[in-house]
Amino acid sequence: MRSLRGSGKERPRSRWTGAREVGLRLTVLDAGGAARIYPAGIDTLKIGRGVGWADFVWPLDDRRVSRTHLVLERQASGDWIAVRQGHKYVEINGRPVETATSICSGDTLTLGSRDGPRLRFDIITQPAGSATDTLRTRTQEIVSGWREVSRKHMRWATAGFVTLLLAVVGTYGLQYLHYREQMGLLAEMQDKLAERERASHEVSGRFPAATINKLKKAAYIVIKCKANANGVCDGRAEEGFATAWPVEPATLVTNAHVGRLMDTLKAGERLCVRSPGDTPRTYCANSWQAHPAYAAFPKHLGALGNVGLNGEFQAATRPGAYDVALLRLDAPVDPATVLDLATPATLTELREGDEVAFAGYLLRDIAGNETAQREPTPELHFGAISSLTNFFMFASDTDISHAQLIHNSIPITGGASGGPVVDRDGNVVAVVSSGSIIADASSDSVNKNYPSAALVNYAQRADLVRDMLPGGTFDMTAEKKFWDEEAKKFADHESYVTTQFLAEAAGKLNSLLSIDAKFSKALSANLPADQTSIDLEEGQSYAVFAYIDGVEPMQVILRRPGHPDCDKTGRWPGFVFTADRTEEAKVIVFSNTAQNRDYRLTLYKADHAEAARSSRSSVAAMACIE
Repeated sequence: MRSLRGSGKERPRSRWTGAREVGLRLTVLDAGGAARIYPAGIDTLKIGRGVGWADFVWPLDDRRVSRTHLVLERQASGDWIAVRQGHKYVEINGRPVETATSICSGDTLTLGSRDGPRLRFDIITQPAGSATDTLRTRTQEIVSGWREVSRKHMRWATAGFVTLLLAVVGTYGLQYLHYREQMGLLAEMQDKLAERERASHEVSGRFPAATINKLKKAAYIVIKCKANANGVCDGRAEEGFATAWPVEPATLVTNAHVGRLMDTLKAGERLCVRSPGDTPRTYCANSWQAHPAYAAFPKHLGALGNVGLNGEFQAATRPGAYDVALLRLDAPVDPATVLDLATPATLTELREGDEVAFAGYLLRDIAGNETAQREPTPELHFGAISSLTNFFMFASDTDISHAQLIHNSIPITGGASGGPVVDRDGNVVAVVSSGSIIADASSDSVNKNYPSAALVNYAQRADLVRDMLPGGTFDMTAEKKFWDEEAKKFADHESYVTTQFLAEAAGKLNSLLSIDAKFSKALSANLPADQTSIDLEEGQSYAVFAYIDGVEPMQVILRRPGHPDCDKTGRWPGFVFTADRTEEAKVIVFSNTAQNRDYRLTLYKADHAEAARSSRSSVAAMACIE
């Protein structure tokens, strides 16, 4: 059902005042302030980046707005509603739109995200009796007899009935439109799933039975459990959450993001693996080893690894890099379940379209996941390689040695992490690591995961496992050199973040910004906090921006005399606020890691204080950071 709920309380509606509508206006409230006027009489306004679709065409390079983002529709009553298209994000006056809601003249639309671009919707009216209205006859006094009065009452009754009928039809009409929209999305997803299922069946028939049987026996479930005095799982409080497979009898392979959970175990807990079948055996790990580049990669790239690589992924998580690990066991598993790694020649010859198979445990939001660890039964799925890139998501046609992120069509969800991906010969070519999964925590505070319609998931090429085995030849120095060369393809990160921050700050303050003061400071490992004094003028709006080299997690806090609540709010990379008095304030920067770091602090001042104050009166009223 299409919801017409808006703010939770009734907003004032425009009423007839003798004025008449002569047009509509959409005004961009962020930088530029462009406006477009539409003539009276139109019933729909489409907003998006699609040149052939939208009436109000948003710049093509601003990917915060979808090609088909929003439609404004005039109802039979003359009122307007805003209908978001699909799952595109829309706010009206700061309140998210669920599916559709009413919109009034003067309302502000926000697109893409809470801090996305803003538009104001205005209905342009002209008072009766204006220069262009001189031919309109003024309202005449009417004298009615009893027959006229009776006919008038009948017309009122008829009009009331028709209005009720239209309301009922309109309500069910909106339900039908929403139902049709949802059924269309569902049908599209079902078609894609059916297509993938057909392809999977075709692929499965080309894998030898011996390969399939060995693959299923090699898929161990990873569990966390309570251990008895002998350090063995006693069946209490067990939780299955990932997949592992033996590369040696006493060594199993999984993901590094799985293995690192060993470092978080509490007293009496152990990380173990359990063999599949109705007579499973449990083997506990005594240590784990991550690929040497797993932690080094994000640390070496610093801020670029966090934003430069994530900038285009708004809803899905960026695939992990070098995300493989070894679990060393107290006792060896059945040697018959050990899987062989594909040869280096085979791995470098992998291409798009190659058929692959996977066995593992699909646990997240899957029926029966609570008892999967009791008698583990792995899921067997088939797919194909869809692309090969390096961990920067760049094609590696000329450097196949770094094409170690295997994009594929194997169906996965939480629990599949660490599972083996094999070729027709049964040799491991990759390790499942992540998927195009969209997390949704919007309902009942319970996270739900949904697959992306793209149906693209990711695995780490198996030569990363060989790097950690005896005889491995991984060269960290050479790898860092490669990272530095690839990183040059990204823009300077400090400039990137500064540009983004200033664009958002200018939109919030409705003003251009100029530098008022710049400071070059340092944080020490012994005292990972620093403060800077700034001078404020009453009524002036400001933006504070901080950039720390290496960009560990940090907080930027404003401390002002008489405003203790401000001390409790921190933002990165900065914030905007309006001073309600002339005073000296302090900006405090905290780093969450104890390392020596240089940082730069810049204080910007709104060029038009009055405009900023009027447009952000709520900020001025609370006199604290936003």
